[in-house]
Formats: sequence, C-alpha cells, structure tokens
Amino acid sequence: MNRSHLLPLNLQLFAQDPQEPPEPPADPPADPPPLDQDERQELIQLRKTAAIHAAGISEPQDVANLQTHLEGLETAADISGKINAILADLKLARFQQAGDPNPGNHMRRDPEPVNHYENGRKLFHQIQNRHKRI
Repeated sequence: MNRSHLLPLNLQLFAQDPQEPPEPPADPPADPPPLDQDERQELIQLRKTAAIHAAGISEPQDVANLQTHLEGLETAADISGKINAILADLKLARFQQAGDPNPGNHMRRDPEPVNHYENGRKLFHQIQNRHKRI
C-alpha cells in the first residue's frame, strides 16, 4: 500500500466522550427591534448611495441630481430599478441628439416589380429570332 495516499489521523475527534450529550443549539436570534424614523431614513439614504455608486456614478453633481429622482423610494430593488431606468433614458437621449441626415439624400424609389413570366417570354422570342436570322 502506498503511504503517500493515507490521510492523517486526527485523534482529537476520538477524544470526546460518547456518553456526553451534545450541546443544545443556540437560540435563534430574536427579531431586531424596529427602527425609529431617523435610523430608517439613514438606512434608506445608505441604500441610495450604495446603489448610485454601484451604478458607477461618482460626480457630486450627478449624485445630487440623481438623489432628487430617488425621493420616495425605500427598497433596494425599487432604487436600483429607477437608477437603471434613468440611465437607459440618458443613453437613448444621447442617441436622439444625433444630427439630421443630409436633406439632399432622399430615399430612392423601389424598383418596379419583375414579372418573371414576361421576362421568360421575351428571352425565348429573342433566342428564337436569333436562330431564324442565321
């Protein structure tokens, strides 16, 4: 048997007395006390700040402007959803600011629809007349 594959024996596992009853599990933590109004407002402000920084917005003017749009929102999902919607609107607005195309570059007319039956008749008559001339 190859000794390099044996696991080390941990004797500490066998040192416990088997008759000793296991320790009872710790009581689950009680619900935290409800937050007062100041603590709640501070928590909401921290959520907004964290969501803004997670979106990559760091300019103080942009942060202050975005804070005004986030008034009244409390949950993290609502805050991040509103930030994503605002960023999407800004990206769309950037695309809409492009210049108008050249007014002289009008759309060209669509070609007339081709009747393949008539084209075939013309080609057949051309070939037939070519053989008659020779």
